[in-house]
Amino acid sequence: MDLRCTIGEYVTQGRELLKRLRSADEGPTAPPVDLHILRVQLFLLDQQAANMELMRPYLEEAEIERRKKKKPSPPQKV
Repeated sequence: MDLRCTIGEYVTQGRELLKRLRSADEGPTAPPVDLHILRVQLFLLDQQAANMELMRPYLEEAEIERRKKKKPSPPQKV
């Protein structure tokens, strides 16, 4: 499964979770430890997404350099 699909599924499930947390029936009954785990996971995902945004220009530059090195040189005539 590619990353884009995984992110889409995560967002869909996140919307459902948000709805359930906001509901008068389920929200107030969420155990504190589960809320803590959720907050930690969201924090980690937020940090990783921020790191990826910061690193993107460097990763793209490295990919361009890698492709240049891989490009075969034209045959030389003798």
